[in-house]
Amino acid sequence: MLNDGSYNFSFSGLKTSVLYFLRKHPQHRVEDVCASFQEAVVDVLVGKLLRAAVERKVNTVSASGGVSINRRFRDKLGMECARRSLQLLLAPANLCTDNAAMIAALAYYKLQSGRPSDYSLEVAPSIGLGVGGVSCPRA
Repeated sequence: MLNDGSYNFSFSGLKTSVLYFLRKHPQHRVEDVCASFQEAVVDVLVGKLLRAAVERKVNTVSASGGVSINRRFRDKLGMECARRSLQLLLAPANLCTDNAAMIAALAYYKLQSGRPSDYSLEVAPSIGLGVGGVSCPRA
């Protein structure tokens, strides 16, 4: 994935593969496999981000969102940016939220507004959030 020439990445199914690997190979320590998993993901994220920065001739890179709170990601990205004299802008930890946290917050406010959903909902990634009339406090 790191050397495919694109900036794309998808880790879909990777955690499941790790689970199946551990079940099939119980002699491996979970901690070691998890550390290797983390390092592989960080290598891809940092590698593709820096390749894009160099190819696009930018001087500043940034990262935000749930994955950017990972200490190893921050450390490696910081070291690699410094090595290339790139400015790095990282969102503060308290702003590095995960999508699951945002969805949970939305669900809370929908429930508070008296408009909960039942369990008959289907998975629909492009569905609207239906937040009209829901008042969420601003940070």
